[in-house]
Amino acid sequence: MQEPRATILVVDDNEQQRALAHRLLTMAGFRVLTASDIWIGSLVRQARPDVILLDVQLAEFLSGAALVRILKRSPWSRSCRTLLYSALDEDELRRIADQSGADGYICKTKGPRHMLETIQAALRDQEQPQAAVA
Repeated sequence: MQEPRATILVVDDNEQQRALAHRLLTMAGFRVLTASDIWIGSLVRQARPDVILLDVQLAEFLSGAALVRILKRSPWSRSCRTLLYSALDEDELRRIADQSGADGYICKTKGPRHMLETIQAALRDQEQPQAAVA
């Protein structure tokens, strides 16, 4: 019996970037969903993705970083790993990820291997039991 594939939701307002991520992640064996804007609430509730990949600089009025904070409060998505993804300078992207509460970040400029390794690490972290918070 084949192990169920992880589901990745890619949220990017750039059609080419969404298509590129979709192709790469599908070839790597993931189930991939895509969205072009921040209105992903019903998709997250229905699909229950394992990882949500959010472009930092979405064209809508809400940034990917602000969306992370909302997702982390939602009962449907708080267990999802959220990764910010951008072509921003790595130090800036790391700072935004830390401030927003994202589980990590992916630099678009580092290429496909970096993306896959970061997603796989996030999935491994998701499998680890969470420590109880007092």
